[in-house]
Amino acid sequence: SAFEHPSVLKPIEHIAKKGVSIDFVPVTPEGYVEVDEVKKRIKKNTVFVSIMFANNEIGTIQPVKEIAELCKERDIIFHTDACQAVGKIPVNVKEINCDLLSFSGHKMYAPKGIGALFIRKGIKLSPLFLGGNQERGLRAGTEPLPLIASLGVACKIIKNDLNEEIERLLYLRDKFIQGLKRIYPDVHILGSPNKILPNTIAVCFKGIDARTLLKEYVPNICASTGSACHKEGICHSIKMMNISKELAKGFIRFSIGRFTNLFHIERALEILEEGIRRMKNESNGLCN
Repeated sequence: SAFEHPSVLKPIEHIAKKGVSIDFVPVTPEGYVEVDEVKKRIKKNTVFVSIMFANNEIGTIQPVKEIAELCKERDIIFHTDACQAVGKIPVNVKEINCDLLSFSGHKMYAPKGIGALFIRKGIKLSPLFLGGNQERGLRAGTEPLPLIASLGVACKIIKNDLNEEIERLLYLRDKFIQGLKRIYPDVHILGSPNKILPNTIAVCFKGIDARTLLKEYVPNICASTGSACHKEGICHSIKMMNISKELAKGFIRFSIGRFTNLFHIERALEILEEGIRRMKNESNGLCN
């Protein structure tokens, strides 16, 4: 898709330089890949499709199961980057029927530096680099057992209480969104409530420069104007969604997690309300 993570886009750009034909599927202004748009771009010689499970900057959940079915019918290998989804919503490779699925430990409270790749039986891959025969010959080097064990523990914790955690996150997310609409009625909430991750609140404050707001007026709020992997200008996903520049300038991504509680939500809203009020009074053109 047009708004994949750099971990997918950069390898794709690399193989494109070697003469491989690449098609990028556009995303809607709401932040979704449409199955029909994928279907339009499939050719007789298409061999591989990669669509992220959930967007890392907007949190929109993509129709990966339907896309996987489309690929299966045409004998095309389907990969999904599920880094943002695993640990936040149920993810089952059998239900999706994907060929490849990748995820990262640090997104689910395991240590940084550990991740996993699901490979469906029968899918043959070239080694990441050459050396020993670890990881079935696909990734040479002594396995980091403490990191692997930590990832396993994180998965077990998530499996045991995921449904309860989703309910808790949805409650906090909805409270936060209600508060944002109260303190700034001209806020645009991105994505459909039923098709977005429970921990992600992606919004555009119309008429506000988001970077200035976060840096100068609410520096003690942990939020971002894009992912850590896209640090310059308007965030990559927002660019690909083709929303207006005025809205794009006011984009902020808020995230909540296992250690977020109602006090944090209410306090963040208080800080935002005060920060926006001061910004309006002192803006000198930064805020319309």
